[in-house]
Amino acid sequence: MLVYLLWKAGNLGNNEIGRLFGISYSAVSHAVRSFKAKMCDDQKLAAKLKQLYSQFKL
Repeated sequence: MLVYLLWKAGNLGNNEIGRLFGISYSAVSHAVRSFKAKMCDDQKLAAKLKQLYSQFKL
């Protein structure tokens, strides 16, 4: 979720996010795609993310 949130914020590119977590830029892309798919299937997860957005005004 953190990789997705950093990506969604748009302040960092995939390379920078990858360096923070010790993964490649393509692994960041894969993690974002996987998380988006998971949110489509899991409404509770999507609701929690929406709550985080509202708390941090993302």
